[in-house]
Amino acid sequence: MGLEPEDYVAHWYHIATVKKTYDLYILGDKGPDQWPPIAYEPILPPLKRRGPRRPQKNRKKEHHQVKSSGNKKKLSKSGQKLRCKNCQEIGHNKSKCQNPYVPPSKKKAIKKLAKKAETTKNSIDLQASKKNKSAAGASSSGTVEKKGRGVCV
Repeated sequence: MGLEPEDYVAHWYHIATVKKTYDLYILGDKGPDQWPPIAYEPILPPLKRRGPRRPQKNRKKEHHQVKSSGNKKKLSKSGQKLRCKNCQEIGHNKSKCQNPYVPPSKKKAIKKLAKKAETTKNSIDLQASKKNKSAAGASSSGTVEKKGRGVCV
């Protein structure tokens, strides 16, 4: 159609008008080495003062930096998420939980029961072997075992 956008814009928005308006007022800066000297003393930063508390031992580290502790055997819990012991959800703990109780998964319960049964079985076997040793030793040698600090005769 031959229409130009400049035909619909007011003349004070044209680049030439803006340049003409500020042509006399915007001048180049000379720079600090060419500033006129002043009769005052230069401004200095304030003196360092001792803080009101005990000075910090180490600098404060950023959240992404590793925080070293004195105990190298103990691992830090940073990055681990809380799991509620009440409702088994991640993000809060039992003290702040408002959800109803949900029992733990059956897998964990089965593992706990198996481990408990294994430990009781081992303790029963150990007790039985002690009884067998004491009975065999008493009958074969004819000696009596004394309990306590004394010497067996």
